[in-house]
Amino acid sequence: MSPDTIKFKTIQFINGTKYLLGDQVEQVKNTMCYNLKIERTEENLAIIEEAINVYFEAQNSLSI
Repeated sequence: MSPDTIKFKTIQFINGTKYLLGDQVEQVKNTMCYNLKIERTEENLAIIEEAINVYFEAQNSLSI
């Protein structure tokens, strides 16, 4: 699965979320690997975390 697809699916999954705590980010990463049936590698986890960061950066920039 391409990194862009992983990011898109992650953002779809967390859409509407106001905030995530540190342990919740880890849970989202594990859940996304399971839902997307991708291997839980450092690369995939980093892609998912990047998508989470992009989502919340976009939310913060839109609310200003």
